[in-house]
Amino acid sequence: DTKAGILARSNISHRGLKNGKDFNGKGEDLVITGLQATGSMEALNIAIDKASIAKLKIELEQKHDNGKSTGNKQTSTPILNGWIKSFSIANIAAGDVAVNMYAPAEKKQVFSFNKNALVISNFKLDTTATMDGSLLKTAEDVVLKNDLITFKSKDNLYTYACKGLTVRLRGKSISLKEFAIQPMLAEQAFANKAVVQKDRYDVQVRNITLTGVDFEKALNGGLSVDKITASNNSLKIYRDISKPLDSISKVGNSPHQLLYKLKLPVAIYKLIATNTLIQFKERNGLSDTSGSISFANSVIQIDNIINHVKPGKSIMNFNMSGKFIGQVPVDVNIRFYLDRFRDGYTEIAVKSAHHFNGTILNKSIEPMGLVRIDRGNIYSLDANLTTDNYYARGKFTMQYDDLKLTLLKRKKQSGNFKKRDILSLIANVVVKNSNPKNGNLRTANVNFRRNDYKSFFNMIWKFAFTAIKDVMGAKL
Repeated sequence: DTKAGILARSNISHRGLKNGKDFNGKGEDLVITGLQATGSMEALNIAIDKASIAKLKIELEQKHDNGKSTGNKQTSTPILNGWIKSFSIANIAAGDVAVNMYAPAEKKQVFSFNKNALVISNFKLDTTATMDGSLLKTAEDVVLKNDLITFKSKDNLYTYACKGLTVRLRGKSISLKEFAIQPMLAEQAFANKAVVQKDRYDVQVRNITLTGVDFEKALNGGLSVDKITASNNSLKIYRDISKPLDSISKVGNSPHQLLYKLKLPVAIYKLIATNTLIQFKERNGLSDTSGSISFANSVIQIDNIINHVKPGKSIMNFNMSGKFIGQVPVDVNIRFYLDRFRDGYTEIAVKSAHHFNGTILNKSIEPMGLVRIDRGNIYSLDANLTTDNYYARGKFTMQYDDLKLTLLKRKKQSGNFKKRDILSLIANVVVKNSNPKNGNLRTANVNFRRNDYKSFFNMIWKFAFTAIKDVMGAKL
């Protein structure tokens, strides 16, 4: 309707990828109101008050971090040429938007984002506008919202859920009420299906905010964020160690090595997570029960989550302050050397100067180690170690006194723990019940060779167990 300035079309489409350019797009039920055209036919200016579209699908092509496409060569194509000199829309609203990104060289979809609500304000083009990532700069603001995104993992073991997503172009921000990785099987059912030892993850991250987001880089298949914050989070990991080990080597799978294996270029300069629970739970075949260790009310900060080394940013720095088993304040620092990711070089420091009664550890060590602390005071611990692909090396000191232990075995019929009298007597003779003793402070010097089929974090735990037994003067 040219008189009323209204234009309506049931279907529109754009096929740019076929010609090695921009994107593919397809829309349904387009309605344009307030359409005005001014100027001459040789220099036309088109202005629209509002454009609404019921359904929109966009297909993009992933690029490498050098800006080149993984498939056809991309060029910056002028949008306006010929007789149109300027084009503007005051408001664009789309009710059902789907964005899919493909890796042409691998012939697979790498990202899918469906059922979104999109609002764009004051979108303006002139003859300098090109069909590439810079197109985002032509709008005053873009707001994308999605109430719920869910999808399953390829192995059908997990459901991923994103709740309350809001993307704001002008603020360079993304907010998310919750991101969850939900296991579809209970702990033991998961372990039985896996057959071999395999970690089961249960993750909830809430109140997430990303600031300083580079949306232009995101359109080219990269992730660059100045800061991420989250609060009220939990990470729970369960493993049944009575199952046989996987035959696949875990060497080369430390956190910074996994980061470098990502095909997606990543640069997250700061991540802060507050009020976070981290729990590791194991089922021991000898005790036929599960025990756990946890860090509650943790504050975590990670700097330089980057999979390409930049000058002055060659270390990914992890800091955590939390309460071990919910009671004992502990500080952890891990320095991942990004310029040495191939050999996995890492420096780790763990410190606690908080006095606590050793019996509070029994809920963890009875099922996991078949040991009970009858009495004992622990005053401090201090660990400093380095790790690489194969070794954990370092020093460990723990100050304690009045230590008495009981070695246990599990009754098959009742499932209760029973004291091993003779072995407990021997253990308390051999084990040094205090450190320092007679003014001498014992420090363990540990050089531990990892099991290639167990994880990076298992290597750290094994270092700790070895060091504690050395300080105590016995292997239990």
